[in-house]
Amino acid sequence: MESKVCITTTDNNYDENKPLKWLSKIDDDTNEEFIEKFDKHQLSVETFDHRTLLRIIWTCLKNYGRKETVKAIFDHLKIYIRDLNETLIYFWIQIVHYELATTKSSTNDFRDFLLMNPQLLNEIALPLSYYKKDTLFSNQAKTTIILPDLKHLPNILPTPFASAINTIEKNVNAANEQQVNELDDDKFLRQFESYTLTSWSDRAHLRIWLGFT
Repeated sequence: MESKVCITTTDNNYDENKPLKWLSKIDDDTNEEFIEKFDKHQLSVETFDHRTLLRIIWTCLKNYGRKETVKAIFDHLKIYIRDLNETLIYFWIQIVHYELATTKSSTNDFRDFLLMNPQLLNEIALPLSYYKKDTLFSNQAKTTIILPDLKHLPNILPTPFASAINTIEKNVNAANEQQVNELDDDKFLRQFESYTLTSWSDRAHLRIWLGFT
């Protein structure tokens, strides 16, 4: 049976009681058991929903860090979700990472994390506060990551990275964008850290978010 997680659907037939049900749910496995099931493709497809996606992201971030989380999620999610929307998955990784970084909690409990961040359960309203509906559910958004067109995502880049971006953006040369895009990861990172990139684009921005944080 195909997964019901809200990855490519719109807001038709949305159950307004879902967030309350998700908040009250108590998991019957540990974080370690849960992520092992995910890695081994043993999670139930029939019960895979938005809360499951959030827990996958939260658990991976706590155990692997951002770079490995991005790789693991995009490697394994296609097993559970037939019609994946890459932009929406990236959005939830970014939002969960931000809330994880800014939420003070003494527990290692996913339910507590949700109780402190209930807005994450707004599986449709929250992403549509950052993206126009036509953008988020477009064919392009399904196959490539698109940056928001209503407001910027929360910034979780370390201060040196944020400073580098600000400096580079003041000295960009649009004519050199293709040249920068063709740099391998090592050269790209060296030029980024030394503020010598000659162009800055959405693609470069995503390269930093996905590859080096």
